[in-house]
Amino acid sequence: MANALVRLSNEYSASDFEKAMGYGIKGLELSKKIGFIKGIAQSYNNIGVTYYFHGKYSQALESYLKSLKINEKAGNLKGISDCYNNIGAVNYEQGDYP
Repeated sequence: MANALVRLSNEYSASDFEKAMGYGIKGLELSKKIGFIKGIAQSYNNIGVTYYFHGKYSQALESYLKSLKINEKAGNLKGISDCYNNIGAVNYEQGDYP
């Protein structure tokens, strides 16, 4: 169930802010409740993606950093890579690069 909520959040991230955030938060809460570490990290990442697609870059970055910390602790290399990619996209949009 948690995984389904995480996926639904991802599906709506670009098109429907309210639905994406609703599913993302529900997925995060359920993942925390059942101790689904990968789901927690993915939920934070998807919440960040939703913020990003709607121009809320500081909130996106905050969510990506939470996801990154969890992925690093879990040794999830794919999750770490996704986070760095998304953090880079935020930095690019904000003009924060050399």
